[in-house]
Amino acid sequence: MDKTEILLIILVTIVICCVVVAGLILFNQLNNNTTVTNTSQATEINSDTVSSSSTSDEIDYESYYYSNSFEDTDTDGDGYVTLSDMNLAHTPFDIRDQMYTDSDDDNDGRLNHDEYYKFMYKLNYDRASYGL
Repeated sequence: MDKTEILLIILVTIVICCVVVAGLILFNQLNNNTTVTNTSQATEINSDTVSSSSTSDEIDYESYYYSNSFEDTDTDGDGYVTLSDMNLAHTPFDIRDQMYTDSDDDNDGRLNHDEYYKFMYKLNYDRASYGL
């Protein structure tokens, strides 16, 4: 082999190493962060979204990104949201109803502020638990 071939092999090896390192860095970033994309905006969600309270390991549901806030959905301003207030056309009725029931902690048939965000979390981030 002449010097040109050796230099070419070294250069190709360096490029491959750089690509592998860049891929590992990207993989690490994707494991540490999840990006949720809406048609008009993207919001980064850090892995720090779990409540740090020592009394509860409950997820801080409100800290995640959702296309609508509780205030947007509670159009009559009564402090509650029902299924009829939400547009959930892309979710099968039985699964949507189960998510709603699982989120309605006080079983009053409507969702208060905290229950709404629990429901939205299930709808947007916990769909696999419901077979979707």
